[in-house]
Amino acid sequence: MITEKNLETFQKFLYSIDEQKQIKQREKHFSLASEIENAVIASKNKIESEFKFSSQETLAKHIQSGQLSIRSLNAILVYFFFTVRQNFIHSEDRLSRLHVLIRFFKIIDSKNVASRHLPIIENLINFLIGTLRVSSSIKVELSPSWDLSFFRINGDQKKQFFEKTNEEETIQTYPLSSVDNILFQNSSKPSPNKVEENDHDTYLLEIQQRFSVIQLNIVGFELPIHHFNRKTLFKPNPDLKRDLEELEKQYQQLLSQQEPNSLDDLFKRIRSIRRILDREYDIIEIINFGKDVFIEAPAGWGKSTMLRWLTFQFASKQKGFFPVFVELMYNSNDLRSLVERNCDKNEFNRIQKQNGKILLFLDGYDQFKGNKVKLFNDIEILKNNPNLQIVFSGREAPNLAKFNVDLVIYTLSPFSLKDIKAITIAYLGKEKGTYYN
Repeated sequence: MITEKNLETFQKFLYSIDEQKQIKQREKHFSLASEIENAVIASKNKIESEFKFSSQETLAKHIQSGQLSIRSLNAILVYFFFTVRQNFIHSEDRLSRLHVLIRFFKIIDSKNVASRHLPIIENLINFLIGTLRVSSSIKVELSPSWDLSFFRINGDQKKQFFEKTNEEETIQTYPLSSVDNILFQNSSKPSPNKVEENDHDTYLLEIQQRFSVIQLNIVGFELPIHHFNRKTLFKPNPDLKRDLEELEKQYQQLLSQQEPNSLDDLFKRIRSIRRILDREYDIIEIINFGKDVFIEAPAGWGKSTMLRWLTFQFASKQKGFFPVFVELMYNSNDLRSLVERNCDKNEFNRIQKQNGKILLFLDGYDQFKGNKVKLFNDIEILKNNPNLQIVFSGREAPNLAKFNVDLVIYTLSPFSLKDIKAITIAYLGKEKGTYYN
């Protein structure tokens, strides 16, 4: 299905779906194939039984060669839609990702695909669109040349394709150029352009000094930043969590009824869903991937501390970045004023002109006292610079699809006893820290 000319683009597409680090060309793709298989197993209760899927071993082989079977393509499509459901909560964000799928189908070589497979793939995509809960009226059409398009039936019972209309349901309504640039360039993604270090060394040293100590709202509490207990991130997925709860109830019922023959398949699905929900993500890798990020968690879980630690990290150890930390909570000023208050205006503008990579850390979005629509408009203006990246934190993620910002949402893990013990020992010393534990 995928010619050798498009093989690299195909593999980039697969690894970009869930922001995985791409392996070297000659290595096996078992890890990615395992993720795809897990998504299929976890989605079993949403997929009709008529569709068949390749195993992990076959998937890995087909990803390496590009010679996909119809079952492997089925599995990749399930993985794509499953990951969109997992990564994006808002329907607008989910809908905008369908354009990526259109671009993927353009690299499929229709000459090497049997025409009898067209209705199978078309039916599967139509079925999977329903799982996104974006609009019941949107349908898919797959042409004989394997061009993918989206339409709905209008009042005259004719197909209305989404091309030149501003209606809310249309894919073209949402900003997609950034997605195309990341996923479908033949060359590898460029690293951030380095601004000459001598020009902003002073600023970076000031940031290092300012954020070298963790200061909380406790009198006399100061903890050196190198004692920060780095926490992992998870991707929230309410739909999958509900599926897990339902499957666990079914499992307990069958267990009480002593029906062991029905338990094996159910247990595999439960295990696969748990594995996906428990998958840990590293925040440094996420930021280096280039996405705008929202870190979501309840009050007191360490969001502000993590953003301060990240500001220090990108000022001291991650070269080629210009980090700016802005505290939104309890502020009502416009974003431009807040940015200028936290860094030198001339330096900020110079970095922008020289294509330096700017990391804007916005802490406490939900406690911002100003006009949030104005805040979002300010963010949209700043995002006109392709080298500006935003990392938010707050208790609930905003929907910024209409403001040209495609946020990927992660949640912090809660503090464990191990985390608390590590902090008390770091601050009070081993003897007293253990005592106060």
